Amino acid sequence: WLKGRNLVQLVKTGVQSRGKGRYFKSVVCFFLCPDADCSRYNWPFNNEKVYRYVSEDNDYQPGTVFDGRYRFLLYDVDTSMGHGMIVDTMDASETFQRMQNLIDNNLSFLFAGLMKREDCKKTLVQNLCSLMNGAYSYENVCNVLDQMDAERDHEMQAYIRESEENENLMDISDYYTHMQMDSIREWARVTPGNLVKNLDEKWQMGEPYQLGIVTPEGATANVNTLQVSSKEWIGTYFPTCDTVLHAVVPTNKTFVGWQIQGKAYYEKDVRITQDMIVDGMVYAVMVVEDNPSAGLSLQAVKAKGSEDYLLVTNATMHPESTKGYYVADKDKVSHMNYLPEQILQPGETIKVICRSNVVDDDSGLFRTNFNLTEGEQAILGRSHQETRDMVKIPDLNLENGIYVKNPMTEVWSEELEASYDMM
Repeated sequence: WLKGRNLVQLVKTGVQSRGKGRYFKSVVCFFLCPDADCSRYNWPFNNEKVYRYVSEDNDYQPGTVFDGRYRFLLYDVDTSMGHGMIVDTMDASETFQRMQNLIDNNLSFLFAGLMKREDCKKTLVQNLCSLMNGAYSYENVCNVLDQMDAERDHEMQAYIRESEENENLMDISDYYTHMQMDSIREWARVTPGNLVKNLDEKWQMGEPYQLGIVTPEGATANVNTLQVSSKEWIGTYFPTCDTVLHAVVPTNKTFVGWQIQGKAYYEKDVRITQDMIVDGMVYAVMVVEDNPSAGLSLQAVKAKGSEDYLLVTNATMHPESTKGYYVADKDKVSHMNYLPEQILQPGETIKVICRSNVVDDDSGLFRTNFNLTEGEQAILGRSHQETRDMVKIPDLNLENGIYVKNPMTEVWSEELEASYDMM
């Protein structure tokens, strides 16, 4: 069915039909990869790739890269938009002239036009800095590369065997694979420095500075859109672009302030200014303290009818009683289900099953008088206090999905239930 009209029709109707759309997403995944500085001589003939990751023994697992779905990779989107009409790109002579112009002048139409706007240019540089200090940092590229090499060794061995058996294919080996990995590592090592140099020379973004951040245990920080990856972190930024620090503090802590170059700032969001840069360096330390009013919080929910449940966790650093806590799906007394009284140790979690949950043995589990319904709320409250925690039940796409809150950022996301340590 992946060929011809069936696929086209499914794409057309998928957004209108929830059932078809969900099925479509279960077998196909689309990626768009804009190439801001594209000069590919054989465009548009190399801009679509279809592939599926090979899993050992066809052991495909939803929620992982080995989920059995076909990936459609569409890239150089910027060039595609720059051409305007797809019929123009099918004219070989016209395509060559356009491509030659891109190569000779190192341009792409849409990108070049947007970069004439200072706001667009600064936005791009901000995002480049986030990539350079995050996903494309040398440390992260090496870690991801090693992880991919280990996870996809079976797939690589299949390619190697195929290259040995098919004389029309280039002969590859483990040595060739590791040589290419070394090339990627070297690229990751030199690229950030080259990027900083070119941005400063060509776009006059100013002398770059080093931003050092120290966060306490149990807290982290964002720099623009990038979440810092360690307790002592250093990144590179430009003074002409807005760079904002944001404190991310869990419920068991209270934000006190930032110490930046010895000066105190009491807002969670602090914009880096020129006067903070001393000898090419900005040094920021986050200060927090324990929150005595912190208590229990919702940690995860599952809304699948006969499998509905909630997880309630002690998010503090001290033992906490469940006395007075209740769960509900509506802000009504009749829907308040008070938890049985017990003491939860720091980080300890209890499972609360819903009315229609079918379990082999529910001994020791507390059951509510409601089920979880998409679009409604899951509520954790406490007597004589405002609601402690609340989340709107989403449409879970994964067959065995669970909606989980990150205890650090307090952001909810869907995960595969089997990969989540519930107890």
